Amino acid sequence: IGLTPADPAAEVTVEVSYFGIVTELSQDGNPLTDAEHGGVLYAAYTYTDGDGYYYTGVARCLTPAQTACCTTESWDYLHAKLTVGSVTSHRFTLEPSSLKLCGCLTEATNTKLWAIDDQDYNYTLGYGRLWTYEDCFAKAGITLESVGDGDMVAADPCECENEKFVLEWERLCNACEYEFDISLNSAFSQIVLDEQDFAPAAGYPAGRYYDPPSNAAPSIVIAQGDLDCNTTYYWRVRAHYADTGETIQSWWSDG
Repeated sequence: IGLTPADPAAEVTVEVSYFGIVTELSQDGNPLTDAEHGGVLYAAYTYTDGDGYYYTGVARCLTPAQTACCTTESWDYLHAKLTVGSVTSHRFTLEPSSLKLCGCLTEATNTKLWAIDDQDYNYTLGYGRLWTYEDCFAKAGITLESVGDGDMVAADPCECENEKFVLEWERLCNACEYEFDISLNSAFSQIVLDEQDFAPAAGYPAGRYYDPPSNAAPSIVIAQGDLDCNTTYYWRVRAHYADTGETIQSWWSDG
């Protein structure tokens, strides 16, 4: 399986085996995570690069059933508070039953993952511990606040272009950077603006994610003249980077 290293600065892809694979299926009719969509797939991993540096954590795929047949799986790598990319990194055990989870991934609850460090216990270095991780990005998409569905925005009738306005959404978990689309259709196949059209975020790679001026109340300013008058547009947002330093995707909002 091709694995992108957990170190976001590393651009090479390595071959690595996943162990401790578990799937979380919704028990409350959550349409994002029901059996039809394959649930959410988690897999523990440990590998070392050519310099002897270790990387460990849990890989997560939001859409295993949707992408398995036709395209490459999209993985996020959960490793908050773990030491990665050094000779003294943590290393999860790769026993087949090494990864466990609890919770039913409803729209109101998070999934908790449990994994074991296979090194001898060392209190100072944090080795030999049972680790837990709470995934709050997989249960629901981001909630859009304004502009709402069917709302009108002011336009200059002479120039037939929009006046400046602001789009706002609720922060999901500890998200701090986002993907963002404005499209001419609800399928988002005719995108006219995305996050690359705005100031680049501080994360990696530069220019890929949008970093709002306020993490607590994320928003984006659409400048005058960016859109045409008398036109219907659709917009959506999803989280792509957390304040833990992880690239971790959420579901898209309902545009």
